Amino acid sequence: MVRLAAHLAAMSGLALAVAITLGGAGSTAGWEQTARPGSELAAGTQPLANPNLVQVGFHNLGGNGFNGDIWVHGDFAYVGTFGVRNGVCPSIGVKVVDISNPLAPAMVDVLSVPFGSHPNDVKVAGINTSFFQGVLLVNSNEACAAGGSNGIQLWDVTDPSNPTELGRFDTGGVHNTYLYQKGGRAYVLLAVSFAEVFGPSAGFPASDLQIVDVTDPTNPVLAGEWTIGLDAGLAFGAPSFGSDPLLPPGSDCTPPPATPTLCRGDIPLVYLHDVWASTDGTVAYLSYWDAGLVTLDISDPANPALLAVAMEPLADEGNAHNAVVDELTNLILVGDEDFTPGPWGFLRIFDGSDPANPVEIATFATTNALAASPPDSGVYTLHNITVEDGTAYLAWYSDGVRVLDLSDPSAPKERASFVPPDVTDPNGFFAPKALVWGVSVQDDVVYASDINGGLYVLAFDNDNDGCADIQELGSNPRTGGLRDPKNFWDFFDPDLDRTVGFGDFLLLLRHFGAADYGGQASVNRNSDPLTTPDPGLGTYHPRFDRGVVVGKNPWNVGPPDGAIAFGDFLTLVSQFGHSCATS
Repeated sequence: MVRLAAHLAAMSGLALAVAITLGGAGSTAGWEQTARPGSELAAGTQPLANPNLVQVGFHNLGGNGFNGDIWVHGDFAYVGTFGVRNGVCPSIGVKVVDISNPLAPAMVDVLSVPFGSHPNDVKVAGINTSFFQGVLLVNSNEACAAGGSNGIQLWDVTDPSNPTELGRFDTGGVHNTYLYQKGGRAYVLLAVSFAEVFGPSAGFPASDLQIVDVTDPTNPVLAGEWTIGLDAGLAFGAPSFGSDPLLPPGSDCTPPPATPTLCRGDIPLVYLHDVWASTDGTVAYLSYWDAGLVTLDISDPANPALLAVAMEPLADEGNAHNAVVDELTNLILVGDEDFTPGPWGFLRIFDGSDPANPVEIATFATTNALAASPPDSGVYTLHNITVEDGTAYLAWYSDGVRVLDLSDPSAPKERASFVPPDVTDPNGFFAPKALVWGVSVQDDVVYASDINGGLYVLAFDNDNDGCADIQELGSNPRTGGLRDPKNFWDFFDPDLDRTVGFGDFLLLLRHFGAADYGGQASVNRNSDPLTTPDPGLGTYHPRFDRGVVVGKNPWNVGPPDGAIAFGDFLTLVSQFGHSCATS
């Protein structure tokens, strides 16, 4: 498996997509490389005039860094751990965080993993089989120190305050998992990196994809397997493996006759990095690094069948890192992880209406990801992805969390973003930067795991007043009571400190009596009073003009009337004490 530490040393690659479709398992007939329309790399972010994404909660997760991926289920967030320093890994386990109050997350437990292993990936789902009814958690295990174990662990977290380990499945090092139910049976897809290379010598299944039946989680069993060399007849492994005579033939990524040379770029590898499944459990989406996106028919888990391989041009870097599916829109979002500037790794969007023929329709990159030179010591490649209801949430390392509007998937637009503060790695390994590893979404609240920092809880600020919507909801106008999330007049905070207080009276006094004669008030009303600068003492500015209170509801405030007068003071009094909730 390729560690993030190795990734950080990687170089170059511009990703434009092509597709190959293979005729069947073990067949190379019909392989072709064809350019796709609309695959040009986007020219950077395309921001929309939409809400901000603001921090409403935080937990440092113990302050020991090495935080991995995140998965949210119900009132709890589960954060894996990942990292090695000087040949030692922390063996911290899976961190369990109570988010029933997202403004005040609390870490309540750590699920133990074997010594010398790290559980980078965690998935949680409600499962209902004849053997188990409740909430099941699966975490990956990868040996990261001498004597460390590999495989997966299964936990009953129906009562998250009393988790119980149910079973383990031992195999090669598992980098990512996906838990799902199909009919009366439950399965976990495993990305067992380089199992096709090392599996036989370790006595484990020699397939990078392993499908484990966890219908009875106390007795997980191998249900099926698939791998790109044996089953698709393509190159696998890495050039560096060629000097080891004990490894299977082809482990050095030598392409079989009439097949492409897949290993390329500065991280030349073909191995399974990540896995995903359709909600009906019939299609698997595999991120196979330099081989690209692989789709399989897993209707019969015992006999996975190749549908297609969609890869980048062979002249480019490759590095398909992960893929997720939005079944409402039939989109497949594939993230490339490339650690060389100009561009770093970015997002590719596929039309997945036909899983046997995924077609790339667009790309997206942040401005920093496109920069020829990095702006600082940060890492500006895309990492993990979540997609929900036509919106993509991207964990982009030092570019934080990016939120994309996919209503026109051929032209994705950035809707909002949040970059955590830079944090020093307590282990002294990673750069002292924001490094967002994973992102999960529930009820419009965004949860992001940062390698160094911890857990950030984010929410949308639709009226751009500095307070997230969930901080303003309620009936008490002194502590919240959002009336209209798209009306910035509902929060009268002239000094923009997120609290209606004495400072706002002083600012209002600076402009008292100022009038916008000559019909200019209507022009000023169309400007954004929260971003246009204060013109100075005695000058009219719409930020300080709230007109009059309408009716008995203090939030029913009229629009600016063109004058800073006594009515504005009355409006300010009616909202005095209003602030962003903090808990």
